[in-house]
Amino acid sequence: MALHHCDGLWETAAPMFPFTETIRVRYNECDPQGVVFNANFLLYMDIACTEAWRAILGGAGYADLTAKYEVDVVVAEANVKYLAPVTFDDEIAVTIESVELGNTSLIWNLVIRRDGQPVAEGKIRNVFISPETWKPVPAPDGVREVLTSK
Repeated sequence: MALHHCDGLWETAAPMFPFTETIRVRYNECDPQGVVFNANFLLYMDIACTEAWRAILGGAGYADLTAKYEVDVVVAEANVKYLAPVTFDDEIAVTIESVELGNTSLIWNLVIRRDGQPVAEGKIRNVFISPETWKPVPAPDGVREVLTSK
């Protein structure tokens, strides 16, 4: 398990990763060139992160962050590296390969594959915030325990 340093000590999350969400590309997600419009790759990644939160927290996902832990998360940074085109009706697997957990943030490391071949790579950085002040707060101990337990 690798350790990373950014906004304090980073821990690489385990054991539920990799986590994969399968999505079939719909016609309305394609551009006039017949390929998935670039911004939709972030949508696919967000869907995987949303479903991962549901699995991590065992229920309503994001709503449980606020209800159980009195925090929320916001996207502070998102990056995509496009490797190959994806078209209508393709089935893609959006995999969160790992999560790097910092003091007030986490980074989802994702790969999107079609037929086992990478078509995009991405990182999404979430920051834990207070729902009242919208200011960064430390990751809740309960969330940290679930993400880093072996």
